[in-house]
Amino acid sequence: MNPHRRASAHTFHGRVLILAASIVPLCAFAADAPAPLRWNLGGSGGWDYLSVDAAAHRLYVTRSDRVLVVDTKDGKVVGTIADTNGVHGVAIDSQSGKGYTSNGRGDNVTEFDLKTLKTERVIPVTGHNPDSILFDAATRTVWTFNGHSHDATVIDVVSGRAVAT
Repeated sequence: MNPHRRASAHTFHGRVLILAASIVPLCAFAADAPAPLRWNLGGSGGWDYLSVDAAAHRLYVTRSDRVLVVDTKDGKVVGTIADTNGVHGVAIDSQSGKGYTSNGRGDNVTEFDLKTLKTERVIPVTGHNPDSILFDAATRTVWTFNGHSHDATVIDVVSGRAVAT
């Protein structure tokens, strides 16, 4: 047998063993996991991105023109963020107590108070159809990734203005 081939076979079997050793603990962990929770939220419209604020025990569920806010302890809807035309996602800034929604059909972002869920301002986006959204704590900016214009908008959260595309 070719010595190079034997080394290849040995290496291959070693990789399989490492992979198997990695998967077994994951399977054991999954077996001990609690049963998944299931909450019927009802209402019309599908949903897009889900966002979790673990510290506040809140799950944000985007529903076309509004965001349902669910208490993760009991699955009850604790409020709604209304008038979010074509909402896709929610970004959380826990430090300032603000949240942001990406409103695709509105070409804007809604800033809201995390405690009261009241809209504080609506910020125009320079791109079209803001979809995915995130908050960057280091730069104090919100980023939207715009589906139709194939670009990203950077919003300064202090001024509430788009500062870059």
